[in-house]
Amino acid sequence: MALATSWGVSVEDVSALAPHIVIASDPGPAPDPAPLGSPYNQTTIRKVSRSQVEAFIADITAQVGFRLHARDRVTNQAYADRLDKMAQDVITNGAAWYLVAAAFPVKAGTNENTNYSAELKARYEKGLDLLADGLAVYIKDGVGVEPLEGTVKQAIAGNFRSVIFTDDMRF
Repeated sequence: MALATSWGVSVEDVSALAPHIVIASDPGPAPDPAPLGSPYNQTTIRKVSRSQVEAFIADITAQVGFRLHARDRVTNQAYADRLDKMAQDVITNGAAWYLVAAAFPVKAGTNENTNYSAELKARYEKGLDLLADGLAVYIKDGVGVEPLEGTVKQAIAGNFRSVIFTDDMRF
């Protein structure tokens, strides 16, 4: 399986999709959660550290790697490069989804589809499905793919003699 480091997603890539969120370098205490006395105030955000974003990237990378378990079978380098680039994009969107949902937990409800977190989640899920389906179709075609060990593409299943009993009925 392609390693996460080969996909090259960094904290800066994830931060580029959510520039309104400041990623702290230290996991110190969070700021006052309710400066105006309301936990639902728009200024209320959680502090997200760099190590947390790196953990988000690792989690999403594991999910993408699971869906791309057959990626090593691809021998066509151009197609493998496209898969890697798309996997990088999917991981970036997925980690940004986690980041926005962590920074704004009040808006991370399951029934609210109008926020940026929901948009990032939709991009991630659609991209992951396209990536997995595209790889499955490519492998099914069999061109540019390393065959599995112990499998034969075509083989004769048996040798059968000609029919001994004939059918004398003619119409």
